[in-house]
Amino acid sequence: MAGPATNSATISGIARQLGRKSLIIYLLSISVGALLAGLAIDFFLPPVWFLNPLQFHEGHTHQVFSSGLLNLSAALLIMLMTYVFIHMRYQKISKSNKTKKSMK
Repeated sequence: MAGPATNSATISGIARQLGRKSLIIYLLSISVGALLAGLAIDFFLPPVWFLNPLQFHEGHTHQVFSSGLLNLSAALLIMLMTYVFIHMRYQKISKSNKTKKSMK
């Protein structure tokens, strides 16, 4: 339920059309709704429905990537996202400073 509602096209469209405050309210309502739906499913449906019978198989596993590679990929993604966030923030600040200087 929360997946299609939180894709990047939807988020950027809401931010452009309705503003940052509406976007924050929208994302909070999606998050709270998803958590409440998950808790309701856990409370009302039997846990046996969610057990994977193959999970208890004592044979081999099909893990394609090692956990080290997965952790490295996650760290790399976090660093890239941080870089982009800082870079975009710096561009906004420098643009606003240039605008202020040109108005003087």
